[in-house]
Amino acid sequence: MTGEKHEVSSAREAADALRRVISRVQESPAGAIGERETEALDELVRLADLLGRTVEDIAGEESRAVRAQADELAAAIAAHRDQRAR
Repeated sequence: MTGEKHEVSSAREAADALRRVISRVQESPAGAIGERETEALDELVRLADLLGRTVEDIAGEESRAVRAQADELAAAIAAHRDQRAR
């Protein structure tokens, strides 16, 4: 796959993943805390990493700033998930 096609593919993959999470959350009862919510938050943690990698792919170079922000977002989502699971 050429660089440009890979970048578009990565961006579409990230967008599709986010749409799937949104769809699952909208199908769940409001305020439902359980396995479905945990799965959705787990997917968002993975998506934060994917978004960081996608930005780097599009830029054509590694970016410590982007990676750090993606990692912070993933950590914040994971902390929220863990707090809700208590």
